Amino acid sequence: MTLQEIFDKVAVHLLTQGCKSGQPNPSMGFQCLYRGPNGTQCAVGHLIKDEHYSPEMETMCVAEEIVIQALIDSGVKCGPVTLNLLTDLQILHDGTPAEDWCEDLRVVAKRHKLDPYVIDMESV
Repeated sequence: MTLQEIFDKVAVHLLTQGCKSGQPNPSMGFQCLYRGPNGTQCAVGHLIKDEHYSPEMETMCVAEEIVIQALIDSGVKCGPVTLNLLTDLQILHDGTPAEDWCEDLRVVAKRHKLDPYVIDMESV
């Protein structure tokens, strides 16, 4: 997958899902999850095929070896540039309210020199 394809796939997924993937956590307030309740998936979790997902990765960031290997096994090449994009998308999902995703996805697209056209298509 190219960086543009990754961005497009994640942006469409997040905007279609319209909510974070996670669950309430007494010590953290809310815990984001690669795979959450009701079939939700986070930005990075959406790129990981079910057969390569492991509950062990739920406490890990995208830069951890187990997550990187799941992404590679799912067909995502994980060089430094790709990992930077995935980190930004993970931060967006985890740290931004869903109602602000369109705006923040545009910022991520600009930072990575990507075309944000899918945001406008999904926002209609």
